[in-house]
Amino acid sequence: MTQGWDDVVDDDSLCRRMKYVATRLVREDPCCGLRCVYGDQAVVWMDASAIATGVVLETPQGDAIEDACWLRRDDSSHINMAELDAAIRGINLAIAWGMNRLCNSVSLD
Repeated sequence: MTQGWDDVVDDDSLCRRMKYVATRLVREDPCCGLRCVYGDQAVVWMDASAIATGVVLETPQGDAIEDACWLRRDDSSHINMAELDAAIRGINLAIAWGMNRLCNSVSLD
């Protein structure tokens, strides 16, 4: 369609497709709106497998703040070490969001 990154695209078919995708993203994206996190409490969920470790950080009300997944670099380490790594990554995410009270269940009282 173009010879370089900065060239103007004037293909009607491509422009219609791009507008269609942009419209659907605005209208149907579940992560739309202002993303604000208030408070100092978070629930940290973590898990690990032979392939990856994962973390989900959420509010006590169950709203997801952030989720992340990392491929495991060393498959020779014990699964308990991988789970510990996921827990540490979850704590690091919570600290980055400014959370002071952490829990691994929904009861923070």
